[in-house]
Amino acid sequence: MFTGIVRGLLRPFVLSLFLFAPLFACKPLQKPPTRETLELHGKPYDRGFQYGQQYKSKIHSFYATLLTNSLFPYLSREQPDIATLIPKYGGEEYAGGKFAYQLLLDSALSIEKSLPLTMRDEMHGVADGSGMTYEQILILNTFVDTTLAVRGIALAIRLARAPLLKSVTSPARRTTAPTTTATAPSTKWARARSTRTFPNCSRTRSSCR
Repeated sequence: MFTGIVRGLLRPFVLSLFLFAPLFACKPLQKPPTRETLELHGKPYDRGFQYGQQYKSKIHSFYATLLTNSLFPYLSREQPDIATLIPKYGGEEYAGGKFAYQLLLDSALSIEKSLPLTMRDEMHGVADGSGMTYEQILILNTFVDTTLAVRGIALAIRLARAPLLKSVTSPARRTTAPTTTATAPSTKWARARSTRTFPNCSRTRSSCR
């Protein structure tokens, strides 16, 4: 009787679970957007400023992840090789861990001369909007060209230092076939074998039939 009462009380609860379960079910996961659209207005500086404000945290994160934590240590390892070819990069200005940043900045300032004024104004706006320096934003927009150039220089230095193979000499071939010698059984063993006796023969094996 008690079991029947419990079943009667649980039956409405179980039915409600089936009815209202879809309302509390988890929604399917949505993939994060691979691209974002941002509407910018005004002059180049104003557009850059709006962009810097909107993506301030992402710009800082991108700079720290890609440059500070990855590219800077890689370029610093190339300093000794590059300094042997270009002594300028072994000076005091590039010492104390400043080599990578200064190298990228030198290259960025060189590239900047060929950029149109509108692009430079826009980068100034991005710098002011994101709270970063103009030099950092300039490096972010030019580091790919600099990295490719540095890798090319480092490879050329390593190839110049590598040993040069002039000729290969192989050992002369053997013209005569190797000789083999066979050792005959000892005379004592042969004599003992020929004079061995058998149970039904008092004479040697050679004379038994």
